[in-house]
Amino acid sequence: LMLFNAVLPEVAIFGQKDAQQVAVLKKTVSDLFVPVNIVVAPIVREHDGLAMSSRNRYLSPEHRQIAPRIFATLQAAQKAVAGGERSAACIRKIITDLLEKTPEFRAQYVEIVDAGTMKPAETISPGSTLVAVAVYLGNTRLIDNIIV
Repeated sequence: LMLFNAVLPEVAIFGQKDAQQVAVLKKTVSDLFVPVNIVVAPIVREHDGLAMSSRNRYLSPEHRQIAPRIFATLQAAQKAVAGGERSAACIRKIITDLLEKTPEFRAQYVEIVDAGTMKPAETISPGSTLVAVAVYLGNTRLIDNIIV
């Protein structure tokens, strides 16, 4: 916020990949009446679906081949929601089961939350529920999310 006050931008653009940070900034900007419009840019992905990150360079060639499966789990969640699933517990299980099929993954979290408030969701509200995962692959922590 100090930077916003120093520069006085009209717009600040943040990536969807950092969804928690974006939610906190939006709330803070609103609460403190900071005159800046926070815009959320879509996640930029590699050709195979892996979310772009500086951390990707730490992946071994073998782990780099496995890493796109993280996004595949989120796509499975999206497909289930598109098919009518509304239970956050069911979506979490779909993702967890898929992650467990790759023994190299060590899931840190699978969270299903309201995209605006980051509060846990029990029921999926299409278009406003965020499904977020953090997975260790070797020593590298990878995060990804999708709004379902």
